[in-house]
Amino acid sequence: MENAMSAMSEYMPYLVVLSFIILGFYIWLVINGFKRSPVWGLVVLSPIIMFILTMFGAAAGVSSAVLMLALFLPTILIIMFGIVDWKKSKIPFIGYIIASVIFGIIINKASTSVADSMKDGGTAELQDMQTYAEEIDRRVKSGAMSEAQGVEEKKKLLIATFTGKEYKPSFEMEKEKSLSDSGIERGKSELDDVDVDAKIKEAIEQEKKARPVKKKTKPRVRVYQRIKIDEAEKYIGGSMKITSRTGAVRKGNLIEVKNDTLYFENRVSGGNWAFSIAKPEISKLELQTWVSR
Repeated sequence: MENAMSAMSEYMPYLVVLSFIILGFYIWLVINGFKRSPVWGLVVLSPIIMFILTMFGAAAGVSSAVLMLALFLPTILIIMFGIVDWKKSKIPFIGYIIASVIFGIIINKASTSVADSMKDGGTAELQDMQTYAEEIDRRVKSGAMSEAQGVEEKKKLLIATFTGKEYKPSFEMEKEKSLSDSGIERGKSELDDVDVDAKIKEAIEQEKKARPVKKKTKPRVRVYQRIKIDEAEKYIGGSMKITSRTGAVRKGNLIEVKNDTLYFENRVSGGNWAFSIAKPEISKLELQTWVSR
């Protein structure tokens, strides 16, 4: 998790600066819109209005297609205003578009870096978080936890995941509390009696003798074996390491091969992260396998 936070912090200064630049150009466009007419002013101001409405719509359960349209439509309207008011608004319009594109590229790179760092350095931790999430869902379905408690517990889990803090599930704490309240205290029981201790030791010795001898197994290690790019569709579902022609290395599970494009997916806390890459852009493709030493 620390690796993920470090990867994100590398891009944060650029994102902050670009955010202020985009905001400055946007305010400039809004002012020009109201100078032209109140209607155009509201049109340019529509992204903020649509964003607020989208937040309420998401809370009300509106379909994702409608929400995406509500976010995409204002961008088209801003482009229309930039064309109509080109003479006066070309500088803020071009600046807004360029800064937004750069912002999107940096966000994509930052997300990829975070996903890769979490995949490489936090697999065990992510598995623990996924186990906790599944346990929360199980408790909600069984009625041991209400839906509101489940949502609150998942919020705590996400906060712990992205801040690197230790996650302490409430159901484990309740279990510890119930044990404490029931009066079970170590070192303060009748087991202090010498005869009882002797019987316990005898039972342990008998259990050791009856326990079957485990055969030593060779440890298994994870390795990556190179495969042919054209034969990738044979390994759909496998975990891959992809090296691009620029030298960039990414990891993910192969989920689909369509035409000359490979589609991958990474499981991260809270959902899945998908990306694609064309075959001509791949320098080396490796499949993860387990072998015995």
